[in-house]
Amino acid sequence: MFILSGLRNRAKRCKFDFLPGNHATMNLLVDIGNTRVKMALSDGQNLLKVKATASPSVESFKKFIGHTSLQHIMICTGISLSPSLLRYLKQKGEINILDSRCRLPFRNLYRTPHTLGPDRMAAIAGAITLFPRTHLLVADFGTAITYDLVNNKGEYLGGNISPGLEMRFRALHEFTGKLPRCHRSETFSLTGTSTREAIINGVQQGLLFEVDSYIRTLRKKIPSLKIIFTGGDAIFFEKNLKYPIFTYPNLVLTGLNRILNENS
Repeated sequence: MFILSGLRNRAKRCKFDFLPGNHATMNLLVDIGNTRVKMALSDGQNLLKVKATASPSVESFKKFIGHTSLQHIMICTGISLSPSLLRYLKQKGEINILDSRCRLPFRNLYRTPHTLGPDRMAAIAGAITLFPRTHLLVADFGTAITYDLVNNKGEYLGGNISPGLEMRFRALHEFTGKLPRCHRSETFSLTGTSTREAIINGVQQGLLFEVDSYIRTLRKKIPSLKIIFTGGDAIFFEKNLKYPIFTYPNLVLTGLNRILNENS
């Protein structure tokens, strides 16, 4: 089931008058993360236009949508949307916010399925869409890093959550007295010769070791495992790990498109 958040919290059934391939009326897919918003227009089958913005403002949506006629608006978010944005979107199409009550294209074996984040649901749905009947490890490198495992029967087996790069840099600065605030760098090594270098090396190498260990351990158990990366830092990890990795920036949007189809 989808919940229309902020507008009297009215529940809406997962049933849509879906018209695949109809370019006259589009669907709007929205992925609202902690640090950026991604939007896409879909004809029901393909993502036709994608844009990323810094915040979910009414102006950014107006600029992206323009005069496009919308049928459904599918939103993946972990935050509450502003009343002004909800009012604007309500005028454009039917608002649907992804939650655990929606029909998903995979079997959710999480012990607490209602706590599985909508961004993880959508990323898993996107991965299954791209690689059906395949053992998958889906890693989303955002503010937090999520690792999610799916088997070739379309069963979600669970996953892990870990602090992302910027969160680790920020924590070292904010929870100590003197360590400087550092950011991701393309230049780093195993050992640093200054405190700034030591922080950059420690955070980046430490996370690379973590991701490498996950992949190596899982591939020993599941040799045919396919690795899919997404999220803002995905390219950094793809470049620095020596595995066959499929990196897809629009994985969550692809999953939202699939979930909309599943509930048509």
